[in-house]
Amino acid sequence: MTESFTLQWFPGHMAKAKRELGERVKHVDFLIEVADARAPESTRNPDLDEIAGSRPRLLVLAKSDLAESGATRFWLDRLTKRGEESLAVSIPDANDVRRVRATLLRMATAHQRRGGRSTPLIPQIPGVSMPRMGVRRARGIVVGMPNTGKSSLIRALGGGGAKTGDRPGVTRAVQEIAVSDDVMLLDTPGLMWPRAARGSAALRLAWLGYVGERAYDPVEAARTLLDWLAGRRRAALSGRYGVTESGDLDPIAVLEQIATRRGRQSAGSGDVVQGALILLREFRSGELGRFTLDVPGADDKGEHTGE
Repeated sequence: MTESFTLQWFPGHMAKAKRELGERVKHVDFLIEVADARAPESTRNPDLDEIAGSRPRLLVLAKSDLAESGATRFWLDRLTKRGEESLAVSIPDANDVRRVRATLLRMATAHQRRGGRSTPLIPQIPGVSMPRMGVRRARGIVVGMPNTGKSSLIRALGGGGAKTGDRPGVTRAVQEIAVSDDVMLLDTPGLMWPRAARGSAALRLAWLGYVGERAYDPVEAARTLLDWLAGRRRAALSGRYGVTESGDLDPIAVLEQIATRRGRQSAGSGDVVQGALILLREFRSGELGRFTLDVPGADDKGEHTGE
């Protein structure tokens, strides 16, 4: 079932978004890529290397409070060895946001020292306050898949006008926000993969809510998630939903049980679709515990279960 699972994309729309992003990147000095700490590989766009070119890039692994801490440390170490600068953050954590801001300011300063386009057109005299005439702020662009937390990050960095939401695709147009006197950020609509996705990678995106429900069958996604949880965190199912079965689970019966416990019934039994939606929603919000779905070097990137 895992390998047959398929997401329904709209390749024409995605190809257009890729072209538009490529044009915008030509006018910025650096990129901030936002991915999900629970799936640092599955939630990255493989086309971004080509789009970014040689520009400096910071990878922010958001929602680290929902990921397994041991796996996150493993990922940060692996990314460092690849030569990628990365931070794992929980955006509501003010200390984490300060770390991101400090990194951005350092990137902007480094850009100026390299003689980038933000270099003043008039010389600066030590000890003398000079006008900012001719100074262009370093400009960055925030990119990532829909719902990874791009707009939430910008809002936390000081851009109160950035829209946020709990569904993919809230940002519909480019927004430019001043983070400091020296740094401007462009927030962009999320960019998905411009091609079909199937199998385990597609499942991870569905489980984590990175595609709208019209792009997949929620019951199929929930059934495979139940199998995954039963093999790794069965206690989470029993503790949250009272699942007491031993051995193989009956996924449909479990989804009906979940719906019944939440008062979502149809024709005298639990509504399977509602049970699936409840399971997926509570998995995404962390109510079943902390999980990491991508593991570096593992054949099955869902095998890590340690903290």
